[in-house]
Amino acid sequence: MLQTGSRYGKVVWRLSKNRMAKKAQINFEKCKGCDLCIDVCPKAAIHKSGISNKKGYDYIEIDLDQCNGCGACYIICPDCCFTIVETAGSAR
Repeated sequence: MLQTGSRYGKVVWRLSKNRMAKKAQINFEKCKGCDLCIDVCPKAAIHKSGISNKKGYDYIEIDLDQCNGCGACYIICPDCCFTIVETAGSAR
């Protein structure tokens, strides 16, 4: 949001047309496949990859078209595998 001035002593805000969308990213080498993030994702954007990382765990993948960047996976992950990043494009 951008402040565009004040009117009658109140701050007036407008939404920027070029807002950044937030998306989750995973460090799959840290992932132990506990599936907590799958259960907590409100958009069902997280699923098992079917591929094992170097530690032998079946890590997860994120469907970025479905991800809304809410951060639920970031909060629930016991191994701190997630980061929430801003990406170019319109926010949802």
